[in-house]
Amino acid sequence: MDDQAPSGNGPFSGFFLDTPVLPGGYWCGLKVFDGAGNDIDRTSAATGAFHVTVLPAQARINNPRLVGHQFSVSVTTSVGATYTLEYKNAWADSAWTPVQTLPGTGATITLTDGTAPNPARFYRVQVQ
Repeated sequence: MDDQAPSGNGPFSGFFLDTPVLPGGYWCGLKVFDGAGNDIDRTSAATGAFHVTVLPAQARINNPRLVGHQFSVSVTTSVGATYTLEYKNAWADSAWTPVQTLPGTGATITLTDGTAPNPARFYRVQVQ
């Protein structure tokens, strides 16, 4: 909590800023101060907690290539997320089949399917 933020009586008074590094669930504590930085009250009414869910960043897919029977795609990643290349042989298929899973590094990774048939296969990258 930014103790230099403006105060007020509304439910959105003040300012909160935090940057979690990894996707996941986070509990955040909250303590209320008056405009001079003093505790308003030392009872449970002046403190609280809330849960924040941080989702992984969306995958940016770059450079999809098919060379012979090998399909590859580059993906911009976030540390802490995992990236899975999946396929369907027909768009009407109900399930996606995983091909390769790699951890995010914060850099670009390449996911590869070495068994890509001709003439077509549908691909997606799942981020978790």
